[in-house]
Amino acid sequence: MRYAGLIGVLSPTGVSYIYNGADGKLRWKGLEYHGGGQDDCKFSCTNVDALLTPRALYLTAIAGLNLSFSTAIMSGASYDDIIAVSGQLKQLFSSKNAIACFSILRANELDLSYDVISEISKTLKFHLDYTEDAHHETLIRNPSIQVALGIINAFGYNGDGRPRSFASLIAWITLHLRHSIILITVVHNMKVPLNPNNPEHKITGLEDADVVRVITGSIKWSLDLIAWIVDSLLHPNDPSEFDETFNLLTKSEPLDLTGLNNYLFRTNNVALHLLLASPMRGFLAAICRRLAHFDYMARRGMQNLGVNPGLRSAYMTLATLTSGTIIPTKKFEDFLNSIAANCKECYQNAGIPAGKAPGTGELTRNAVEQQILFGGQLPELLSSAITKIFQEDLPLLKQEIDPGQLFFHDFSTLSLPAKDVEIQGFGRVKDEETMRRKREVYEGRRVRKSVDVFSRKEVELGRELENGEGVKDEERQPKRWRRCVRCAAVMEDVLLKDNLPFQYLVGQSMRRCICNGTWDTLTGRRTVA
Repeated sequence: MRYAGLIGVLSPTGVSYIYNGADGKLRWKGLEYHGGGQDDCKFSCTNVDALLTPRALYLTAIAGLNLSFSTAIMSGASYDDIIAVSGQLKQLFSSKNAIACFSILRANELDLSYDVISEISKTLKFHLDYTEDAHHETLIRNPSIQVALGIINAFGYNGDGRPRSFASLIAWITLHLRHSIILITVVHNMKVPLNPNNPEHKITGLEDADVVRVITGSIKWSLDLIAWIVDSLLHPNDPSEFDETFNLLTKSEPLDLTGLNNYLFRTNNVALHLLLASPMRGFLAAICRRLAHFDYMARRGMQNLGVNPGLRSAYMTLATLTSGTIIPTKKFEDFLNSIAANCKECYQNAGIPAGKAPGTGELTRNAVEQQILFGGQLPELLSSAITKIFQEDLPLLKQEIDPGQLFFHDFSTLSLPAKDVEIQGFGRVKDEETMRRKREVYEGRRVRKSVDVFSRKEVELGRELENGEGVKDEERQPKRWRRCVRCAAVMEDVLLKDNLPFQYLVGQSMRRCICNGTWDTLTGRRTVA
């Protein structure tokens, strides 16, 4: 196609194109939205006789994005340009004027990602109900979860060091936990020839020290996530407001679900959503079983006298990690099973029987699970399950842990939002301006550091140098990094030519980002994909 006398190529989705500029450089141009802006009369709440009301403008934008996303997903085309174009709509519909006009759509705030992905899920019939599934194989292999959460994750990314949206935080955590399960499973099942010239002599992933060190990072991340979820329920961001919100829960009073939802959205506390959504609960149960298995494997590896010193050291690090957990894995799994049983009871009491056959309530359960996983409001249907968490399940789990150790634990490797008490040094700052400056300093420090999604180590893009013995620092080159073009995740561009098991693990698990986005290679001091 031609644009202003220049030649361009339309993307497969039809929402953007690349053209050759007058300076000879390739330029990208996305579809522009001309449905009105925050200063346009069409967004005026008083102009009810306008040709297009604010609600109509919003719904037409949702319908257009649903059509574009669904077509691209079904055809297997990349939809990264649709996400990029959607950023304009996200800024437009998140303006204060737009939120005032669209207050009828959501009680807490306007959330474009939630409404878009809900429509996509209805169109493509995503299966998200795993209330009855005891086995997690189908859950891990379900591509719909990665597609849906990948879109939400990209929508909610607001830049390095800036807090994600509520729905995006749920998606980000779920995608990372899902990838940790896949990585650990690949390591457990892999068998790779140690020498290409002798393909019959194979070793497993657990016989290579570098591979064991990599999964140790994922196991530590998973253990920290479990502790973080419990900590978010026991030590919330605003304790005074939390105590007031849940005071009725501990005294067997009726649950104020509206107040609970408002508190969760206001403080970005996603712990309850993670526990009540059956897919995420399934991922947590799956990682608990793998943690127990690897604890046994680490102890057995330490006792094997034939293991080389490097591998023995890796196993010792892994065993120390799994044996010194803050939250006992078996107790947390019992905690999850109790919540699952309570949720099943809620569905049965609501007249939604178990089963997967049409007409047995599968569509209703799927809609409820979709609402929770996509970051919507907690449904009234699960009120009794929420009450039992705080009155029965959480007190039992609290007896098995040290709350002080949990409170002071360092969760920095999770790359999750810090609580105000962590930023201000476990004291209260009544001056909002002082708190804002402290948060800016804290988040600014996080911008300089990222967490490698493969090794789960803190890294500094553009600053770390290649390893080299006997080479001066000024002569060493910066490390090469991979950065996702969709969600900005980071990993080191590792390639150990003399280690086939490690190469196999990277090739099998990191060909694409955890959100299914593509990698861009960063060289030199470059930090932006």
